[in-house]
Amino acid sequence: MKILLHVCIGWFVIFTLTGCIGEEYDFTPPAITLLGEMGYESDELTEANLAWRGPENVPINKEVSDLTDFAKKQPQQFYVTGEKVKLLFDHTDFVERSLQVYLWNDEQKIGLVAANGDITLPQENGEFVLEINLDTDKGKAQYVGRMNISNK
Repeated sequence: MKILLHVCIGWFVIFTLTGCIGEEYDFTPPAITLLGEMGYESDELTEANLAWRGPENVPINKEVSDLTDFAKKQPQQFYVTGEKVKLLFDHTDFVERSLQVYLWNDEQKIGLVAANGDITLPQENGEFVLEINLDTDKGKAQYVGRMNISNK
């Protein structure tokens, strides 16, 4: 009976350790994809400014001087006023400190609440620049997109 107990404990330890050893982590900034309520189409945002620690703590840096100009060169994404949009991360191998989401319409800045990975678009029609700022234990990443919001 004592030998059976030791064998069971040994197998438990082996299975536990193999689960830890086999894990792979992604040290790059996550890609963010937007998925509207209808779920027909998803749009990936473009990385703008990065100050991230990659594999073996090697810095990954990118700087965009004119965020609005850069965002306006991105493919246009179409959404409906008041639509709930999911923010999907391709990985979450980081600890999120804060997530800030803004829509820019000319010089007007609209802050959106990101609750449980969802944002609700405003009731206002127009072309907007979407800005997402992610602050984590691995660094900071900023993403942009160009949105056309209408009441279709």
